[in-house]
Amino acid sequence: MSRYCRVLVIDDEFITRQGIKHMLLWEQEGFQIVGEASNGQEGLEMIEKYQPEIVLADIVMPVLNGIDFSLILQEKYPDIKLIILSSYDNFEYVRTTLLNGAVDYVLKPTLNPEILLRALKKAARGIPGFQLDRKEKIDVSTQLERYLTGYSETLEEEGLKNCFPYLNCRILAADMKKACKNNRRQMEQLQEMIQDRLKKDGFDTYQALWLEQETLCYIINYKKKAEEELLLSIESSARRAGQIAEKILFVVSRPFTDFTYIKDIYEKGVKPCLQQKFYFNDKALIREEEYTAVEVQRFHYEKYTELLKQKQYSQALELFQKYIWYLAESKYDEYLSKNLLKNLLYNFLMEIEKYGVESDRLRGEFFRKIDQSESAEEYMEYCEGGAFARLREIVSGIENNSDSDPVVAQIKDYINEHYNEKLDLTDIAQEFGFNYHYISSYFNQHISEGFSGYLNTVRIEKSCDLLAETKMSISDISAAVGYSDHGYFCRIFRKLMGQTPSQYRHRKNSGGQRNEK
Repeated sequence: MSRYCRVLVIDDEFITRQGIKHMLLWEQEGFQIVGEASNGQEGLEMIEKYQPEIVLADIVMPVLNGIDFSLILQEKYPDIKLIILSSYDNFEYVRTTLLNGAVDYVLKPTLNPEILLRALKKAARGIPGFQLDRKEKIDVSTQLERYLTGYSETLEEEGLKNCFPYLNCRILAADMKKACKNNRRQMEQLQEMIQDRLKKDGFDTYQALWLEQETLCYIINYKKKAEEELLLSIESSARRAGQIAEKILFVVSRPFTDFTYIKDIYEKGVKPCLQQKFYFNDKALIREEEYTAVEVQRFHYEKYTELLKQKQYSQALELFQKYIWYLAESKYDEYLSKNLLKNLLYNFLMEIEKYGVESDRLRGEFFRKIDQSESAEEYMEYCEGGAFARLREIVSGIENNSDSDPVVAQIKDYINEHYNEKLDLTDIAQEFGFNYHYISSYFNQHISEGFSGYLNTVRIEKSCDLLAETKMSISDISAAVGYSDHGYFCRIFRKLMGQTPSQYRHRKNSGGQRNEK
């Protein structure tokens, strides 16, 4: 007999499956990939459905590994030829699979078209009475799949004309992996429903493609006069699909008449829309023209970082918050938006951690809620009422409690240790590595009396201790607490204590009774 030799590929790495799938022009060599699976158990289920003659299987896989899979395959399907894929050259490791009936094994690092084809032909020769049916031309669906996924640069014009006799085409696509997770039965149910509806409504000229094993893509060919009927058929199908899979989102492209532009239409029009269920949560279908990708302005990281450095947390949070709203209004990519939000939150929490904030716990809580948000409405509601509300509350506590500010606390400690020295704000700025004007503004924001007022308060408190506990002269006490001008010391003392240094000492020495002025 002469026909395609059916091949099933089993590997838990998507990129490996894609590489194998596009490594050969399979039909030209007489082979056809009938399915892909990500583990041995899934592979066994696909064998029942597709009945392959050859299976390519990785030796290391989750759920059911290659060794256990080879044993079951030998017992249940002894006629199927197994080729083992291994990531490293360890013959003892693959020896068991060879004993279990594998016909060959291939090292992944050395895998190339020549080695793969040699292994496949070796396996095919072991099938009794089988002859490979090689074809010179690749079928249209394979051509389109390779072209749209970037594995081919050309399309064969004659085949397209035969397959698509009418002038107009539209692409209809859906991200099945996102909608159905790994529920293959649901994927198949949706595919059958769409195809049955199209055929019932008279639109049976189409090609169904699976792009990168997750996007179901129909290229529908139709007469211009049937435009409205096609859109109504698609809308009806999408509504029904939404009842089967709540998270489904179909995208229908603008019409086109020239296949020269199909890749641009898919890449720049359809593909970005497929990620928009987040923003179109109540819809099962959008037209390409309903969504226009905008080039968003970048976030001002430099300003944000500077605000955090200067402890201007409210301003930093406001800048941050406005940008997240801007991204949502721009319908920016869900994955990128969430990652940026988490990155900015991480920076913010790390900065306020020094105030005793439980950053690890908050980060875990924030990130979990962000990842769980399945629509833009839910996402923004949590951002506003959850993460940002909590951060505003924390920032308010920090800003209203200067004692909790570690910089202010360090400056206070420094003043308490060096009060008796010649101190000014320039010394403090230099000591702590700040700009003079910044430290002046910062200190005034957190200490009501400012730097000079606080220094005077400390010095006068120290002088009170010396007046009460020693017999030092007032002039010596003035110098001991850092004043070079005795008269200035007395004026400050009277201003803060309501009496002169002499009166204060007399009152203390007389048992605390207040002296009449």
